[in-house]
Amino acid sequence: MDVKSANSKKNLKKKVKEIAPDWMKQTKRKVLLQKLYKHEMNRYLKNYGSPIAFNEQQLKAKMVFYSHALEKGLSHIEFREGFGENALRNIYSCLNYYDEQNFSKSNIEYSNTLSCLRSYKEKHLEMSGVVPPLFLSLFDKWENEIENADKNLGGYSVLKNTDKKENRNKNFEQLFSGRVSIREYSSEPVDNNLVKEAIDISMKTPSVCNRQSSRIRLITNPKLIKNTLDVQGGYRGYKYPQVLLLLTTDTSSFVDIKERNQVYVDGGLFAMSLLTSLEYVGLAACALNAMFNLEAELNVRQILNIPENENLIMFITVGNFLEETPYPKSFRYTGKEITKILD
Repeated sequence: MDVKSANSKKNLKKKVKEIAPDWMKQTKRKVLLQKLYKHEMNRYLKNYGSPIAFNEQQLKAKMVFYSHALEKGLSHIEFREGFGENALRNIYSCLNYYDEQNFSKSNIEYSNTLSCLRSYKEKHLEMSGVVPPLFLSLFDKWENEIENADKNLGGYSVLKNTDKKENRNKNFEQLFSGRVSIREYSSEPVDNNLVKEAIDISMKTPSVCNRQSSRIRLITNPKLIKNTLDVQGGYRGYKYPQVLLLLTTDTSSFVDIKERNQVYVDGGLFAMSLLTSLEYVGLAACALNAMFNLEAELNVRQILNIPENENLIMFITVGNFLEETPYPKSFRYTGKEITKILD
């Protein structure tokens, strides 16, 4: 095709775009959006750690997931002996398959799993002198490895509220690295002015083209908190918090189908700012997911009167620190482990 023909074709396309009715343009956008979502769906289904997917990375992720379930149970103030049967059985299956595939036992996910199992065993011995029979029957094969696991890696630690008294005077590294998720709070009334201060600080969070789509529901009504967390389902076993935050983003703030996932990027950025700001003002907090099936999502929207243009990003429970609070250790990778340098 010569230059003249190419320019003619280009001009024709431009003219068609100019005269095409809005409904036709919108139909094209809808088709493109469906194509994008289908591609993302297929990519996700191909790679996520489904119950039948067990490549090395998927297996390590499952081990972290189920080990963290043990850590949360171990950090309950009202400790329930013999808890976590489902997590224990899943860890057993993961360890068996891990051994069968001869994956490296130097991987931190493997070491963390053994450490959590050691903490589980030692906590029961401390509380009652008896290790649950299920634990003994499942992990006899790994008894020596569990006994010699690094006890500082997984399990739980205890936070003292005196460590938080000087949060406003800490530098960023000290403040950020010292923040942990706290799920149990004192009965002292929460100062909502501190919550509002944390929200104000978070308003400097970057957003796509400064459109600032994040929205907050500050919930203090005990009935609304109970009803919402009962649907959310991830806070069972804890006393209901005095304050619950719901973070959403407004889809109306976005202008192109390519921004379909930006609603979650902007919301995630704001959430981390808010969690750090709550830490700065001296409040304890824990992020809770808003991953719902359709029925549960509609239920939450009805309870809290959330319109359909807003996307549920996450909940954050807020309270005052107890004098001492157990919390999951939640190991972290190093920056080196997650960084790939392209030079």
